[in-house]
Amino acid sequence: MIDHNNAFDQPVDGQTFAASHIFGKEFLPTCHDAVEIAAYRQRLDGALVRWQEIVSSVPRAWLFLDALETMPINFNFDDVFEVLCQHREEGFWSW
Repeated sequence: MIDHNNAFDQPVDGQTFAASHIFGKEFLPTCHDAVEIAAYRQRLDGALVRWQEIVSSVPRAWLFLDALETMPINFNFDDVFEVLCQHREEGFWSW
């Protein structure tokens, strides 16, 4: 599960996240726990290998702001994939 409300806000930093997100204070210790990081990396890699399948399963209606499907959302799946792949980099966990 990805908290899509804040997950792709740019830029984001640990202090702001911890102060403004309901799970911020609980998540930040994870960023300093090598065992937890390894577990999250494995889970994320498991999901990312299925990225195209996941994206293809998104209902068409979710891609629009209105029921008539005339106003597309401002959401780029390729950009999101790039952000999610950053979990493999040490800087991703340096909050």
